[in-house]
Amino acid sequence: MNKELLKEFQLQAGGSHYPSVNPQMQEAFARQIVDECIDTIRNAKLRAVYTTHDYDRATSNIEDCVKAIEERFQHNAIPRKTKPSPIAPIGGSRL
Repeated sequence: MNKELLKEFQLQAGGSHYPSVNPQMQEAFARQIVDECIDTIRNAKLRAVYTTHDYDRATSNIEDCVKAIEERFQHNAIPRKTKPSPIAPIGGSRL
């Protein structure tokens, strides 16, 4: 976790004494928030996805956003759970 950024947020939220109050718990709390945001992005409903090409581009953009968040916060997110493609296979229905 980017400790300088976390400290800056803590100072903005609670004043000059806040970063010294249980910093491990505060970092764990921040990690949970970042993980939840990343999970929300990864599980967002994909719109205007009609082909596997569209799906690949959309999921690639999502992973680019996740990577940018991870780099900004110096955080390794929980590994992505594979989601089934919302695209129906040609000549068949989606299961």
